[in-house]
Amino acid sequence: MWTIIGVLAGLAVVFGGLWWLWPALAPRLYRPELRADDVVFAITPDARRLPLLRYRPPGAATRRHPVILCPGLASNRYSFDLGVGTPSLAVYLAERGFEVFVVELRGEGHGDHVSGTWNFDDFVERDAPSLVARALEVTGAPAVHWVGHSMGGMVLLAAIARGLADVRSAVTLGSALAFAGTDHALGEYARLKPALKRVSTVPYGRLARILAPLAARWRHNPIDALNINVDNCDGSAVRRLDAVGFTTVSPDVALQLITATEPGGLRSQHADEPPFIELLAARPDPPPILLMAGEGDPQCPAEAIARVGRTHGRFETRVVGPSNGAVMAYGHFDMLMGVRADAEVFPHVVDWLEAHDGSA
Repeated sequence: MWTIIGVLAGLAVVFGGLWWLWPALAPRLYRPELRADDVVFAITPDARRLPLLRYRPPGAATRRHPVILCPGLASNRYSFDLGVGTPSLAVYLAERGFEVFVVELRGEGHGDHVSGTWNFDDFVERDAPSLVARALEVTGAPAVHWVGHSMGGMVLLAAIARGLADVRSAVTLGSALAFAGTDHALGEYARLKPALKRVSTVPYGRLARILAPLAARWRHNPIDALNINVDNCDGSAVRRLDAVGFTTVSPDVALQLITATEPGGLRSQHADEPPFIELLAARPDPPPILLMAGEGDPQCPAEAIARVGRTHGRFETRVVGPSNGAVMAYGHFDMLMGVRADAEVFPHVVDWLEAHDGSA
């Protein structure tokens, strides 16, 4: 009897240590050197303070419009710069003459951690316009380019659908607005709706940090399978991303994103509005948008992305994988950190931005 109690007590101590101590230690052990030159902040209409980490070109900027890089759900600034030795879209663009701002939406990274919850509409209606306005204020440019990964691209698409101005062009990486009828791996999330309605936060970042040492070591790890093609990424970079690259999730955001898997697609919480993809299709003059899809991305399949691409003649869909000359089929995060991303993905982004930037 006492032996069993002792074993259970020991397990409780071990689990408690993992839950409370390791998440605090992991970032210290894995955190890469931050290469941004400085940071400025945008203040939203509801007084949230959002960071824009600024990457300056090595010389004078040679492009007319700065670039906003926006990470996805529960992701932060490290999505675009995991340090020396891993492809960095922020550094890559800065080295090619663009002034770059890696932004974080409310609740992410080292922004303003005000208590309470928020939803996807807050990102679209408050955060995106505030970030664009601040980048224009700092640079004096007439408009911005926006590059969004996953939900960071969904925010841009929804904001454009709502009439967001001052966006010269955009690139989305693994972003769609309507998944129903496609072969996606997000259907299981719908089963979480009852639980999401009962919690005040989803500690995804803490869980990712706890599991970071195991990342990219077990080929059939279901978490890795959802995020990466393990054959296309450096294992140490994956573990670093898990240790420093994720944050908590507001349950209201998660609940709203689940509507993207339902008939009609992602919709606002304003009951009288049609889904965002219908609003986007009705927009007469959207900026040109390149929608990039990973050929091996189970989260956001190419067909769901192509569905957005078909809504307007100014949108173009491009798949990254063996069918288009890449060595490997790209997973969800591979397009940012895959071992060949700077040769097989980033040039597409630069070419698109250059084509729509205008002369300096």
